[in-house]
Amino acid sequence: MDYNKYTARELNDMAKTFSSIRSEVEANSNLFRIVYDDEAEIHIEYLSFTTEFYFKISNPRLEKNYVYYDLNYRPGDQANNSIRGTKNTSSDGRLMSELKNWMNLVKNIHDVKKRIHPSSKNLNHYKEKLFESFSFMEDENDDKPLEPQKQVELSNFLNLLIENFEDDPDIDDEIIQELKLLNENIPALTQLQIKNQISWTFAKIMFKGIDVLNKVTKVGTDAGIGFLFIEGIKTYIA
Repeated sequence: MDYNKYTARELNDMAKTFSSIRSEVEANSNLFRIVYDDEAEIHIEYLSFTTEFYFKISNPRLEKNYVYYDLNYRPGDQANNSIRGTKNTSSDGRLMSELKNWMNLVKNIHDVKKRIHPSSKNLNHYKEKLFESFSFMEDENDDKPLEPQKQVELSNFLNLLIENFEDDPDIDDEIIQELKLLNENIPALTQLQIKNQISWTFAKIMFKGIDVLNKVTKVGTDAGIGFLFIEGIKTYIA
């Protein structure tokens, strides 16, 4: 970033504002992540690989003694899932308030989706139990990425699982796409985010029946990969 193009007032405001944004996302990392943080911009995404919800902050500039930022986010409000473009100042916490309102809206959508379908209660139960099965992972706080070797192990396991599922009529395309997107994003995710996503996807698999989840463990066991994850699942279904 070319810092020379900004005034001292703008730079100080950016430092304070962007720090607050990062802290807010970190505090809600189970549902959100920063996917771009450079060139005086921050892009935040909702951690659902099948939903394009995001919040972008960019173009800081001094206007009438206040530093303003361009904001683009989706959904725009409770009545509209389209993109909203606006600007707001960091003064008096206005920008942060708009970000928190968006986050709360997405959280509400996230929670409501779980309650709409009669099967949701069972899916949530499976998700919680599968999530607990990964509790032996080394990062107690879940706020760091997987170690490189474990990233490779998980990616290899997912690639093989995807390959098997693409020829399986019992597996919906939605599940395959979720696995592919998870695989693509492994390096950018914390352990908590990986566990949340893989638990939710595997819960959908388990909802298809215990036989399908057994296929997951068999793929990993036969290939000799995915030990970190397969052992946890085995513990749950044993």
